[in-house]
Amino acid sequence: MKRCYPIKVKEIYPGIIIGEDRIITCRSGKFTLGNDKSLIVYIYEGPDGLLKKEYKIEGDKKTGITIADIELNDNQIAVIVEN
Repeated sequence: MKRCYPIKVKEIYPGIIIGEDRIITCRSGKFTLGNDKSLIVYIYEGPDGLLKKEYKIEGDKKTGITIADIELNDNQIAVIVEN
């Protein structure tokens, strides 16, 4: 929960909450915070909600937009945090 909060919500879609510095999702897809900063992806899996995987995506200075391409199963959520 400490990686989910505090969050200043900017947008909400089915299965996706986008904040100023983090995204919380239970959907697969490509996610960005609209800048070139590095991202850390945390993937949690049920039923216990334990951390299954963690990885860093380096900032993309060339394009100016860092994108996290995430594949989740029905039992997972991802928290993407600006590094």
